[in-house]
Amino acid sequence: MKLFFKEDRDFLLPEDQHTLDEITLNGFFPFYLQKNTIGKDNKHFLSHIIVGRVEYRKENDNGINSKYADFFIKILDQFCNKNKIKYKNILRYSLNLAFYDGAEKSGIHVDHDVPHKQLIIYLNDPMDPESYTVLLNKKEDKILKKITPEKFKGVCFNQCPHYMVYPKRGHRIIAIATFN
Repeated sequence: MKLFFKEDRDFLLPEDQHTLDEITLNGFFPFYLQKNTIGKDNKHFLSHIIVGRVEYRKENDNGINSKYADFFIKILDQFCNKNKIKYKNILRYSLNLAFYDGAEKSGIHVDHDVPHKQLIIYLNDPMDPESYTVLLNKKEDKILKKITPEKFKGVCFNQCPHYMVYPKRGHRIIAIATFN
């Protein structure tokens, strides 16, 4: 499967950038400790679930888990509309705050077993610009893309193995939506 990849640094309205700063950087946004990034890897990070994983929802449950859901879904729609990407279902949407916890990188993973795309929006300029998101080929033996985090940059790609490099200093905040 060929890699689908869209990068956009100019899809957020100035007022949305301001709102993102107000929401996520004000020191009062509720992030919650997650003890594992993938499986039971014991790699800690903080998360705020906007829309819960489709795999854990009950029938007729839209997964909405946050009072910020409407705003973040609007942001997903802005990126998709501008870049002519269609979707029907949000499979998961969360804000993740990653920091150095003794591990160099997360495990290599694919977010869902079903075909999907994902959008990552970088919400801060990390102190460590080498806290990349790395996309791999299906065999996981070749790097396809190494994405440098930049505040308010959105990147969208189709289902592929990937991992993140933890920042060696400071932290990295992203909004991540998976959808099909």
